[in-house]
Amino acid sequence: MRALHFCKNPKLENGIQNVNRIYKIEPVLNYFNNRINEVYQPSTNLSLDESMVLWRGRLLFRQYIKNKRHKYGVKLYMTHTEFVVEQLLLEDHFYKGHSLFMDNYYNSVNLAHKLLEKKTYCTGTLRSNGINNPKSVIEKKIQVGESICNYMSDGVCVVKWKDRREVLTISSEFKGETVEATNRRGTIKMKTETVVQYNRYKKK
Repeated sequence: MRALHFCKNPKLENGIQNVNRIYKIEPVLNYFNNRINEVYQPSTNLSLDESMVLWRGRLLFRQYIKNKRHKYGVKLYMTHTEFVVEQLLLEDHFYKGHSLFMDNYYNSVNLAHKLLEKKTYCTGTLRSNGINNPKSVIEKKIQVGESICNYMSDGVCVVKWKDRREVLTISSEFKGETVEATNRRGTIKMKTETVVQYNRYKKK
């Protein structure tokens, strides 16, 4: 079990080795992915996140992150974030009114517009240095409890709200208004709707 082998080592083509580091288990991954698409129908609300898979064996791309529950492991994510979102949804899930909740690793203004064109909504946190972020929101100084919002032509809104720190969010589904929210201690607090909805569905 320490050395499972799923395929033969391919011969070098023109002296070049396969650069895909998971090519030996790719047939197994493809089988499970295809099977899941056959038997599972996702609900309206979808959540996308990266995660750490526990792994202490020898592996070239094993990571160590001290604040994670599994400190050693393989972090599952892609560097081309817009690409991975589109690949995970695929054409089977576009144009069906899904709501996608993502953190600032994936979210961007450009991606929100692209998804909305395909009848797919998105909500989540946003990086302050992202491309095409509205300067009127990014540069505005606000006090604790205050918020500022910018609506774009197609309804995508970027909202900044300050709690203990500034929280930047984006949504193509929810407005930037503040609403009442109850925390785990039962205390009612005013938060932006984008933050409330993101916290609600991102934890599922």
